[in-house]
Amino acid sequence: LLLSTFPAEVWAFVVVHVVSCLSYLLFSMTRTMIADLTQSASPSEVAGQFGLLGAVGGASLAVGPALGGLIAKLFGPVVTLRVCAAIVAWMLVISITSFIPETADFAENASGPTRVTATDLNPLPSVRRLFAHGRLKWLALSLAMTNLAEGGLRAIFFLYCAERFGWDTPETGAFFSFLGVTLVVSEGFAPKYMVRWFGERKTILIGVFFEAF
Repeated sequence: LLLSTFPAEVWAFVVVHVVSCLSYLLFSMTRTMIADLTQSASPSEVAGQFGLLGAVGGASLAVGPALGGLIAKLFGPVVTLRVCAAIVAWMLVISITSFIPETADFAENASGPTRVTATDLNPLPSVRRLFAHGRLKWLALSLAMTNLAEGGLRAIFFLYCAERFGWDTPETGAFFSFLGVTLVVSEGFAPKYMVRWFGERKTILIGVFFEAF
């Protein structure tokens, strides 16, 4: 809403992106909920459930950019921002308040959830525990470097395509829609079977190979 009200102000983009980063907690909590609900499942079944989450994101990416590009072409970018902001806000409110249950098991804790203190907000102890684990340390470093590279790519992608290919909003939207279709396949269908056939470690290595390719 702020961005749609001040579409030509750089400070509005900065504020919106800073605040939107806080919403990434939603993705972490969603994965935590899936882990809670699949504790007794096999590794391939767990991979399949996480893959379905990725498939939903891929399907949204397949539809959203193309639809947004069409709306922007017909009505302009400001209307597109306002429509998308309204959809996101209302869907989050409706889904979280109406359909998402509490998955944490507090049956053994009569006093309810553990109270969060200021010390718990310090991420450094968790980071130290992560890097104390031999295998998780290298996996975390690999993911960090991959996300760093992908962040740089996202930062220049739109400008590069506009300068190199003359793309506008519809062309960029169509590209991301194609990317969403590939994510539906790679995350929605492949993980369950690949973990069953190759195991978790080899599946990760195969994914890293294709991502580097």
